[in-house]
Amino acid sequence: MVVDRLPAGIEKELPELKVVQPLEGDAKLVLVPRYQAFTRYASALAARGSNFEEIAGNRSVILVTALVPQAWKEEVLFSQPILTQPGTKRVALVVPVASLATTLNRLAAAGAQLEHVYDY
Repeated sequence: MVVDRLPAGIEKELPELKVVQPLEGDAKLVLVPRYQAFTRYASALAARGSNFEEIAGNRSVILVTALVPQAWKEEVLFSQPILTQPGTKRVALVVPVASLATTLNRLAAAGAQLEHVYDY
């Protein structure tokens, strides 16, 4: 993926992150794990101030799922109640790649439980 910057010392927090190529300005082409580990890496990078420019060659949209309070109101692709956790629902969000960091940080600030960032 392409990020606009890498926070200092992030390699200690995300040991499988590999810089493939420096790009214009502070941007970097990086390699990170896929599947569930991708969710953790994306969340950590967003929390430390990185923004995403491209993921798996895609600059359009990415799917994110999270567990949020039942009263949570935002535009979603779909939502489903969590029967074992009354008052909680799963939401699926279609997020522009360029807005992924902002969305992940907003979900964290709202106390949502990030489930998955689908890495294509």
